[in-house]
Amino acid sequence: MERCQTIVIGGNHHNTLGVIRSLGLADTTDIKLILVGKDDDFVSRSKYVKKKNIIKIESDESLPATLLKIGKESSTKPVVICSSDTSISIIDQNFDELSKYLVLPNAKNKQGEINRLMSKEVQSQIANECGFDIPESIRSTDVKAFKRWSTFPCIVKPAESINGSKSDIKICHTSDELNIAMQEFKDKEFQLQQFIDKSAEFQLIGCSLDHGEKCLIPGYTSIIRQPDNTNTGYLLYKGMDEFLSKEFLNKAHQFLKSIGYEGLFSLEFLRDKNGKDFFMEINMRNDGNAFCVTMSGINLPNLWVRHGVNNIEAAEKAVVRPTHFMPEFDDLRVAMHKKVSVFTWLKQCIKSESHAVFFAKDPSPFFYRLFSESMRIFKKSFTAS
Repeated sequence: MERCQTIVIGGNHHNTLGVIRSLGLADTTDIKLILVGKDDDFVSRSKYVKKKNIIKIESDESLPATLLKIGKESSTKPVVICSSDTSISIIDQNFDELSKYLVLPNAKNKQGEINRLMSKEVQSQIANECGFDIPESIRSTDVKAFKRWSTFPCIVKPAESINGSKSDIKICHTSDELNIAMQEFKDKEFQLQQFIDKSAEFQLIGCSLDHGEKCLIPGYTSIIRQPDNTNTGYLLYKGMDEFLSKEFLNKAHQFLKSIGYEGLFSLEFLRDKNGKDFFMEINMRNDGNAFCVTMSGINLPNLWVRHGVNNIEAAEKAVVRPTHFMPEFDDLRVAMHKKVSVFTWLKQCIKSESHAVFFAKDPSPFFYRLFSESMRIFKKSFTAS
């Protein structure tokens, strides 16, 4: 089988590591890693990427020049996979030039379209047109807009995914709490949104091809235990069953077709106590939980790469195995906070078929991360004493 070249872009995060491992397991591509940031990292310790193929840059601003150099030096177009909102945003801003030399995630092959779609307001409008329910919300740059808001509890967050992370989301139960939270959004565009009293939070992780004409969504995540303001928690990934109707999945396919997106993605939803599902957002990049899909039997990063070189394989027809995903370093803190016993947590961790950092076939990143975490705790304890 002809080998191709893939460029994986991301920071010192398990999202990036999961992409590298997925491609390494498929063993159909030569991986170049563009690692963004100044931190000492565990990602580059993976055995699936050669040291000579690791390029470190301090910020995503250097991406266009770095990618152009790689693309121009390659005999065939490398396929690009992003694992952060910032990287896909900058690539989208430079799509016309970069697409001459690289196979890129995109929306309608139109420069700037992904950035337009990063607006949660734009996403919600399109999702609503496709038949999804959306939470009540307003978007503004005027902090006084909260005075017109009367639905509580609510959440306030950056209006664009690129301008913040899930940790920036604030939950407010009263006008006074909202007033305090809004002070952090002075001179920034924000979104006020109805808080959904959820019974479930789930994701559809997939790969969209040919601008949404072909769309593979093998299954969904079901959160078992999660930190605040993020869906990267202890979860179960399952193939499609009665939890989601065919009509619901048809809406998801229609949404991807409407935005004309192609690439790796995740769609996020909440189900309220009455069984009503609400569209929250789309991430137009590889998802942080996506390695569990690879471990379930569906290698989405490899599918995207093979499509990029016009060589789609039968992997998309594989059967999904139920797979637990454990973000071990983060979940341990959550489990302790929620008073889960160490014995129970260890049993869950050992039985999980997929982890954020630990992987028996590629152990070096885990042990490096374990050493770094141990040193951090030791220094903190030593300083405190």
